[in-house]
Amino acid sequence: MEYSFKKIEDPSSKTGDSWKLEFTGELVLSQANEIKKILLEALGKYENLVIDLSQVSALDVSFLQLLCSMHKSAIKAGKIVKLDSKMSQIVREVISLAGFERTTGCSRETGDTCMWIIG
Repeated sequence: MEYSFKKIEDPSSKTGDSWKLEFTGELVLSQANEIKKILLEALGKYENLVIDLSQVSALDVSFLQLLCSMHKSAIKAGKIVKLDSKMSQIVREVISLAGFERTTGCSRETGDTCMWIIG
């Protein structure tokens, strides 16, 4: 697994400052502690974050659970975390098979921000 942060232009951002966190490779249970640290670092530094999973070759439910937890924390902190719509096919399949894909947000939703609503 590798990752990088890049500043991006996001017209939907209130502050104009958005960052993209790009993951590549495998995002699996054996890397959960490292991934958690990366996500917490991102949540602490950035107000608006887009997570890019387009180059992910494998993932499991542990990664999805970490993303969900991060999203809940972001809502509480008034921050925005969303998934880039360009995901690898394996990511879409795992989200669907694991039961994360939704048509509406969860009870913690404060708008149309649920990352699991995939069109």
